[in-house]
Amino acid sequence: MTLIDVPPDPFRDLIVVETVERRWQFDARFLRSSWRCIYGGGCRGLHWSQDSARADGCCTEGAALTDAQDFVIVSKAVARLDPQKWQYAARAKRVGWFKQLPNGVVGTRVTNEGCIFLNRPGFAPTGAGCALHFASIERGERPLDGKPNVCWQFPLRRTDSADDHGRETSMIHPWMSNDWKAAGGTREWFCTTSAEAFTAKDPVWKTLSEELCEIVGEAVYAELIRKL
Repeated sequence: MTLIDVPPDPFRDLIVVETVERRWQFDARFLRSSWRCIYGGGCRGLHWSQDSARADGCCTEGAALTDAQDFVIVSKAVARLDPQKWQYAARAKRVGWFKQLPNGVVGTRVTNEGCIFLNRPGFAPTGAGCALHFASIERGERPLDGKPNVCWQFPLRRTDSADDHGRETSMIHPWMSNDWKAAGGTREWFCTTSAEAFTAKDPVWKTLSEELCEIVGEAVYAELIRKL
């Protein structure tokens, strides 16, 4: 298997966009790459031991919500779900769709070794995939408007920092296996470090343009493209 993990941060190919509010740094190497989501098309999930036929993708451990607004957005999306098209609707009604995680963060509940919103293979109304995502597509809406932040932003990751003068810097880069290793976790397989996922016809800055605009704003995105 070919791994294509990127070097540590200081050696990334960075593009910087300055605004009054903050400095944006972008991992240009990844944005120029041919990465694409291969869920349902060769995705191995997070562990070699997982059966790819389970179609868990990166939903095995559920999703941690980023803040109160994230919780409100998902709650409203849940209220609009058709229970006939959500495999675990009955369980969510009994025990709730979210839970308190050990670190104090609220996250989506894990059911049957996967996120409670993940419909499994063989679920006739929709097939395998996120019930929130399916519902948005069916209504002609953007999935990113009704899913947890970490889900619609993936594989993009935003990390924020501030210098001694309070100047904020935000870096946009892909989630990597090492991000979890640093926190004491493990990932036996991960799409952003595996050649199988780098097969798109267009670069990431095009295929994830909607997500990038939502994260950084249209003006910053336009300057990013100019510099790319």
